[in-house]
Amino acid sequence: MSMRSEFEVIPQTAKYIAGIMAVGMALVFILLISLGKVGVPEGLTLMCAGALGGAFVGALVLLAGYVYGDAQRRGMPAGWWTLLVLLVPNFIGFLLYFLLRKPLLAVCANCNSGVEPGSAFCPRCGAAQGAIAR
Repeated sequence: MSMRSEFEVIPQTAKYIAGIMAVGMALVFILLISLGKVGVPEGLTLMCAGALGGAFVGALVLLAGYVYGDAQRRGMPAGWWTLLVLLVPNFIGFLLYFLLRKPLLAVCANCNSGVEPGSAFCPRCGAAQGAIAR
């Protein structure tokens, strides 16, 4: 799998929210500078902090979006895993997800539903799955 195909797993909504959060945090700090609440040296520091903070929050949203999309394609409860990833601190939730996630589902040749790798029969239509590559 390429990096591009993995990026496509992230829902479009998460990409938009990440962009808005990243740009929004930088703009808030620029607004503080323009209002004269802080001086120029402190303002430059705040602008850099806003840009870095925005990039961090945007990356966090993209990672949560990836977990949501990846959990869906693996047949796992996507909402619960995304909440776990967001609520467990210090990226331990991300580590737990990547350690405990299921393998990618194969596609049933008969009904196109997801089938666990190594399954002899499709759980939806009951068709034999002998031709699935493992």
